[in-house]
Amino acid sequence: MIIKVNNYVLTDSKIIDNKKILIISDVHSNVKALKRIRSLLDTIKPSYILMPGDTLDRVDDPNNKELSVILKDISYKYNLIICLGNHEFYDKYNLYDRNSKNKSLHYLDLFKYLDKNSNSYTFSKSFCFKEFGSFNLYSINLPYEYYSEGGEDFNILYDILDKNKDKVKNDKFNILLIHSPNGLFDKDNINTSNSFISSMNLIVCGHNHGGLVPTNIQDKVKSHRGFVGPYGTILPRNSFGIYNKDNTSLIISNGVTKMSYSTKTGVIGKFINLVCEPEVDLIELKHGYKHVLELKNRNKYKF
Repeated sequence: MIIKVNNYVLTDSKIIDNKKILIISDVHSNVKALKRIRSLLDTIKPSYILMPGDTLDRVDDPNNKELSVILKDISYKYNLIICLGNHEFYDKYNLYDRNSKNKSLHYLDLFKYLDKNSNSYTFSKSFCFKEFGSFNLYSINLPYEYYSEGGEDFNILYDILDKNKDKVKNDKFNILLIHSPNGLFDKDNINTSNSFISSMNLIVCGHNHGGLVPTNIQDKVKSHRGFVGPYGTILPRNSFGIYNKDNTSLIISNGVTKMSYSTKTGVIGKFINLVCEPEVDLIELKHGYKHVLELKNRNKYKF
């Protein structure tokens, strides 16, 4: 198995002390890949690990117990911060009924087990805030209703942003952790006309699985369009890559598992996961007068 580490550098005047942020997105209960990533951590030495959703493939996945043990082991040594994605609402058969008591299962024993460790934080409410030394971390957890069968309801996202815009502080470097990036754009760039979005210096997300476009192809094209996106969208916009606008940067992680097991794509899914290697993103935060996020290099680690 090959694990690809995409190395970025972000400079900003609000960054006081240099830090390394590791993004592990869309694991989808992939225990094998997570074990390989764990073995890299002492080489990477991240200050914080951010997991922007779909850590689980479904809430009743048989791999979740082992997954929780691995994450617990990671959190003993590293700060681990998790938000929820749409797959945290899936079970073996379908999405949970929004009126059912079962929807409370999105905050599973797995996350409760992790949160007993002081180095692990699971953000499960629609809006969350926590101060981490020299930066502020915000999380938006999009609810069940946001992820409909035909697409995503951006009105729900903007309602959450509008209700919480006055809670944002501007005294430190602001990071937003959110699963889906798809409502954060105005055409092909960050929608900084929204005051909540523009107050964030770094936005971390996943969900789009790189549009199933291998990274070597991503590097050769100027467009951010993918081949296939969530809900089977063909040639979706803003599927991967990094974006800079004013003092806000956004990174869409390609993710660890490109085709989740619950999609039941069989041989095709296995082939895509073979061609598109598991990826994580390492962001070096450095003090600088110019705000910009840039790709430094991509490294492959073979196991």
